[in-house]
Amino acid sequence: MSVTACQGLGFVVSLIGFAGVIAATCMDQWSTQDLYNNPVTAVFNYQGLWRSCVRESSGFTECRGYFTLLGLPVGLLIQEKATIAFLKSSSNGYINSYFWN
Repeated sequence: MSVTACQGLGFVVSLIGFAGVIAATCMDQWSTQDLYNNPVTAVFNYQGLWRSCVRESSGFTECRGYFTLLGLPVGLLIQEKATIAFLKSSSNGYINSYFWN
């Protein structure tokens, strides 16, 4: 009985981690740059895995997707690939654990 409880708890905790990775993958604020103290440009820049956004002091936000992978930093490219690889492998693990239990 305790083995089944431990397996169930491990499965629930891994589902919570999987949901956290999905949320982190979709977030836009992986890299932020605060320029509010600069009197010339009062903007807030932030980058995600899929797009970059600029928020002005007036509250207007403009986001643009990355149309090419050539200009992106290497670290951002590695993070994109790693999160997609984790999502694929963990979803395969969940499917396998559900059907071949």
